[in-house]
Amino acid sequence: MDNLDTQSYWYGFFIGSAAMTCGFLEDGLITRAQAKETLIEIFKKDPEIPEVSRKAALKEMVQDKQNKSCPLPPR
Repeated sequence: MDNLDTQSYWYGFFIGSAAMTCGFLEDGLITRAQAKETLIEIFKKDPEIPEVSRKAALKEMVQDKQNKSCPLPPR
């Protein structure tokens, strides 16, 4: 897998995981505390994951008004 494919994969992973977590919170399936804990875990730094993918996905999630009530970690 080349670098761009790896970055795209991880960007999609972050966006999908975070969007699902925010959706579960919005639907009342998890508590705010559970969502916060999950999102911190999703977006924690990992040396084996491209940092550019993590940062871009977090920025996108924060900027999306649909996620304004979701407890996303600070960038």
